[in-house]
Amino acid sequence: MNLFRRTGWLVLGWVLLDGSGQAALAAPAAAAATVNHGWLSIVPPVLAIGLALWKRQVLVALVLGVFTGVLILEGNPLTAFLRMGDTYLVGALADRDHAAILMFSTILGGMVGVLSRSGASEGIVHWLSGRVRGRRGGQTVTAVMGTVIFFDDYANTLLVGATMRPLTDRLRISREKLAWLVDSTAAPVTTVAVISTWIGFEVGLIQDAMARLDHGSQAYTFFIQTLPYSFYPLLTLLMVYLVAGSGRDFGPMLKAERRAFHEGLVLSPDARPASDTAEAVPDESREPANPLLAGIPILGVILTTALGLYFNGRGTALAAGIESPGLREVLNHADSFAVLMWAAMTGAGLAIALTTATRRH
Repeated sequence: MNLFRRTGWLVLGWVLLDGSGQAALAAPAAAAATVNHGWLSIVPPVLAIGLALWKRQVLVALVLGVFTGVLILEGNPLTAFLRMGDTYLVGALADRDHAAILMFSTILGGMVGVLSRSGASEGIVHWLSGRVRGRRGGQTVTAVMGTVIFFDDYANTLLVGATMRPLTDRLRISREKLAWLVDSTAAPVTTVAVISTWIGFEVGLIQDAMARLDHGSQAYTFFIQTLPYSFYPLLTLLMVYLVAGSGRDFGPMLKAERRAFHEGLVLSPDARPASDTAEAVPDESREPANPLLAGIPILGVILTTALGLYFNGRGTALAAGIESPGLREVLNHADSFAVLMWAAMTGAGLAIALTTATRRH
């Protein structure tokens, strides 16, 4: 809306009419999509990332990035504004895979909320507190959990971040450090794991490329052979464990860690977390929850994902006429989005059932 306030009503006539005098709203978006826009295609992501880093307003940056992309396609500010709502945003939400990710994140986030409300997260913290010694131990355990939950980066971020936050806060580990530990063990682990929701997608891309180059169809074998050359994820994981184990920081992270340790401020005074909800106040009058109250739902998510990927992919591969499908064919044919929904529903169901059975709600 700031764009329209600045330009004023004098621009409205040009906005409503294109160069031929016909209503711009009638121009189909598909016609613009066929044009090769060259270097302009990098403007929306650069703008979105730049604004997010500059203003620290992620949602505003994303919306402006989307608007810029639609403006490049449509060539008209008002048309772009309207089409962003009735075509591009609606189309993105109507996509089955996109909807599955939104539902998965919502349901898994609900599971995390149930575990936090019931005190199950505090039970894990209480259990770990007797075994973790100091800030290095807390960082190392966070890295280990990020490595163990290797099957999906979305699940990794939601589970590890929410589960370890009470412990890292108690150990005076800055939220910046926690975010770095979680982010640096989410996608890097998933991209080099032998089985994960990412691997099926990666193997599919490799399969398509090898088919076009007529280099056979051993895409999964090729993927395994390329793992030693996955320098970014492997070096990132190495860096995580080196920093967590040594306790040495540098740059802005060192400043954040000194603030958290000496002043007890795990969050910067001017921080504006995008999704930092109020923590449930633990009930000191009741016994700490058994760590299994949170461990069983998390384990349910892990097992459902692993088994779901295998059996779903195997069934689809057999239906496609592949006899005795191997792991490559299984992952290539698995519907990872459906499996993630099964995993989220299993975890949420277990969390609700255990919380109700133990009367800790």
